[in-house]
Amino acid sequence: MLETTRQRVVLDLSTADLRFGFIPVATASDDRAPVQVPAGKRPAFAVRPRGDDTWFTYPLFDVTGAVIPGQQMQVLADTIASVRGPDDAAAEVVKALRSLADDPFAQYQ
Repeated sequence: MLETTRQRVVLDLSTADLRFGFIPVATASDDRAPVQVPAGKRPAFAVRPRGDDTWFTYPLFDVTGAVIPGQQMQVLADTIASVRGPDDAAAEVVKALRSLADDPFAQYQ
């Protein structure tokens, strides 16, 4: 089960649709103009309850933009692998999480 911090949503990782990707992150260009400028992309994990249209996105980075510790990503990957088995979509997510956990700078290469 996975819970969000902004709203209480419990998602069953054993049956939900899963995907891993990168989301664009923007920052204000300066204090005088509220214009957003690209600041790059950060990793994210998305979950959609089976049969639902709503995706819930969990950023895999903190408020400073730093990727979360590899140990936390590894725990998430292990949890998914333990409840999903060799499911193709889940296997891709697990592989991506473990790769990022091993080398967080690989996304920038």
